[in-house]
Amino acid sequence: MFHKNYKSNNLNESLMPILIFNLIFGHQIMRYTMDGCKFIQTVFYFILVIIIYGVSMGYSTIAIVTAEWFKYSESVYFAALGTNILIMPVNLILGWVYRNELLLINIRSLNVDKKLVRMGVILHEKKTCNFATKVVIYWLVCSVTINTVAMLWTMKAMSWHQNFLTVYSLQNPLHVNFLVDLLFCSLIRNMEIRFKKINEELIKLEYYLHVTNIRVDDNKPVYILQLSKEIHLELEQLCGKITRVFGLQLITSMASLFFLLTTMTYNLYVTLLARDVPDWALRICIITCWIVIQCSKLLFINHICSRTVNEWKKTGVIIHQLELKFANAEICKTIQQLSIQMIQNPLQIYPLGFIQLGHSFLQGFFGTLATYLIISIQMAPIDR
Repeated sequence: MFHKNYKSNNLNESLMPILIFNLIFGHQIMRYTMDGCKFIQTVFYFILVIIIYGVSMGYSTIAIVTAEWFKYSESVYFAALGTNILIMPVNLILGWVYRNELLLINIRSLNVDKKLVRMGVILHEKKTCNFATKVVIYWLVCSVTINTVAMLWTMKAMSWHQNFLTVYSLQNPLHVNFLVDLLFCSLIRNMEIRFKKINEELIKLEYYLHVTNIRVDDNKPVYILQLSKEIHLELEQLCGKITRVFGLQLITSMASLFFLLTTMTYNLYVTLLARDVPDWALRICIITCWIVIQCSKLLFINHICSRTVNEWKKTGVIIHQLELKFANAEICKTIQQLSIQMIQNPLQIYPLGFIQLGHSFLQGFFGTLATYLIISIQMAPIDR
């Protein structure tokens, strides 16, 4: 009696769980009204969030810097946090600047969905909403875990309430930046789903050819291929627009992850050798937990990007198989046009033109990280 099924009608509504969290933490990229509920998106709220962050982080920074336990390993860690503290206001400002972009992306996505419906595709937006919910849960688990281990690290240096305020204030920019990354991943994954739907229809078309022996004058293949060509280009452009909106955030996130993983892995190596360190086992567990969570962030972002690009490439493989089986000149011409279109408009998740996200980026990332670690270990002082 009290249960009401939630049905999402567009891209924004399917991403509602993660969009709401972005809005709460000040990243006001969502701008629309749903079911008579107008979300708070005002300059006042934006300034209020910035002031709250500024005051809490200022207090926490003073408490940390003046603490007696503040040593080299902690200074490196807080330098990484400081980087995220600088990145977060930029993200909030960019969210405000690009507040209309998501609305435009949503409108264009609706047009794509209408064309997919004309092809006979059924989109399951409820599954997309469920994925966004899972992403939020993943973000909450990571945030709570990181905050917990950070509190364990400093629990002997300050009172519990000061420890709580300090950790949650200083770590908050790290979590907000990751939340923005997850919004990007959710948007890109939605594009991947639509690429996949196109490929499924093209595979059905190939199957239809085998089973029904299509006649030369049959217009259905031409219609489906023409729609596929239009939708494919639109999705590629949407991916480019999404990457442009989140470009600076992605670049800074990858740089921050590289710095954090390098320093944390080096600290893990040093701590493993220094068994006389107080709470040695606890420190090992805390640093390991940090490394695992940061690696999961890196892998998740790049895996989503790689899957989307691979789904885009799969279309090219399918249409070339179709070209070999169709004798109709108009069908072959449409296939060739789609093939040329893909060559001229390749899909690459290329934030600001600096890095290309995907599995190949991970190889270079970990290769460079290993190189820096080897150099750092070789230059480390050795106790004789």
